[in-house]
Amino acid sequence: MLLKALRSADYKNTNESKLFLNLEQYERKSPQKTISSYIGLFNNCLFIKDIGIHSDNYIRKLTEYFPNNLITRLVCAQIEGHESVTGGILQSFRSGKLVLHLRKIGLKNNDVILDTTEEFVPKKLHSVNQELNKSQVMQLINNALERILTSKSIDGFAIQKYDQIRFLNFQHQDNISRSIYNHFPKIDDSEISSAWVANMLRGIVDETSKLLLFPSAKEINQIIANIINDLIDDNFQFLKSRLTFRRKKKEFVDEIIIGGSDRTGFSLIFKKSFIAIEKQVHVIEKTILENPEKRKVTITKFVKTEMETELRLGKSWHNFATQLYYHLKCGFDLYYPLFEELENKDFLNQYVNHSDNWFTGGNFYKINKKPLIQNYIVAVEAEDGSHMQIMEEKVLEVIEDEITRNKYKSELRRLKPADNT
Repeated sequence: MLLKALRSADYKNTNESKLFLNLEQYERKSPQKTISSYIGLFNNCLFIKDIGIHSDNYIRKLTEYFPNNLITRLVCAQIEGHESVTGGILQSFRSGKLVLHLRKIGLKNNDVILDTTEEFVPKKLHSVNQELNKSQVMQLINNALERILTSKSIDGFAIQKYDQIRFLNFQHQDNISRSIYNHFPKIDDSEISSAWVANMLRGIVDETSKLLLFPSAKEINQIIANIINDLIDDNFQFLKSRLTFRRKKKEFVDEIIIGGSDRTGFSLIFKKSFIAIEKQVHVIEKTILENPEKRKVTITKFVKTEMETELRLGKSWHNFATQLYYHLKCGFDLYYPLFEELENKDFLNQYVNHSDNWFTGGNFYKINKKPLIQNYIVAVEAEDGSHMQIMEEKVLEVIEDEITRNKYKSELRRLKPADNT
């Protein structure tokens, strides 16, 4: 049942189990070719450790299979090491909703203390009420773990190990795997290193061996580009200097960007620009502000955020093929279809005005004091009955000067619903 809940063919049962309290030490010292995940069921709580592939999607799927269970996910829990790096993250879900979130990583990262049920953390300790140091948050995480697992059982609590299925073990064939087969120089477990690690060795081997043993960022980028080219429609153009596939339409621009390097890890970015909305925003602000900045209106999705890891070169071509497959599958299952859906005015309105999604950077509009004119434009075009509330909350509330606020209100009220036919 657990494997079915974890989606078909992504993880397999290793028939191993590890004591929960030993996981951090075990995983740090054990050489891994795959991403491991740990699952346990205890006291009507489904407990998960280190799901590194489609983490949010797995959580959502698990809440469908176990609607009455508290599903707890431990990302990390450690105090040792440099104060700016170590920390902890604990999340619990019930019926698809986040009910417990304890997070403190490093000195400069924001802490999150949330418990909607107040079952584990009293309301007076929530992060909106006061700031807690890392030791305090770690204590909250430990207390929550003991409550969830019960203090008597935590020492002996064992959790089942699952390994990510690797590329050559797939039991299926799809467009992504076929393209990887076609464009990879080889797929096996022979050790490879990136060119920047072995730059001296690259200079003393023949041309064929360079790519096989010490691939450069340029060569890896070209392989990724060749694979993406197989998966997209013919209207995309490849801008080689920017490592970007771009598709232009009258009101929109779609982009798939290959980012990073062999030093920092490669990444895939899916980006949609809303040209018509950008023009409307600029026209409105030009009538109000002396020197308005030309704001971009985009929705950008980083695959590494969903996957919680970048594409790392090293170990073997087989290892890199496995990583790339899951990153591409994430991007083309979730974000590529989103390009088309976001062109529907009603869908876009629900997406940016009535969900947890934002136009790029929009979630910081109150901090940056930037009114979200684009959100109001979308609401009006979709004939959203709550468009005046959206104007108030996402535009007018962040403008401190009353004269400027009245100018915005006057200009925005001139907008009319777009023709949806």
